[in-house]
Amino acid sequence: MIAVCEITGIEPIQEITFSDNTQHRLVQVWVKSSDEELQGRWRTFVKLWDNDINKNEGMRVGDAVSVRIIPTTREIKRTGGYTQSVIVELIGIAHV
Repeated sequence: MIAVCEITGIEPIQEITFSDNTQHRLVQVWVKSSDEELQGRWRTFVKLWDNDINKNEGMRVGDAVSVRIIPTTREIKRTGGYTQSVIVELIGIAHV
């Protein structure tokens, strides 16, 4: 599903070190549904890593953006069960 959202907050850039000792930058962008009648009322964040930060550096609080919402299921190896999660990806500035 693709949803048009409004940016409600942009957290400062964090420097993250992965287990392989590589350095990465992370920014979390908070978004909320822009059409509560059609999309419901919700708020979440999108993680932007490295090059995505540079690509979207012009975004500001209040901007309309498009996000892709992908429901997923993954197996939990130690229990043999499954858990549901949601992947949220920033597509870019919304064209409405």
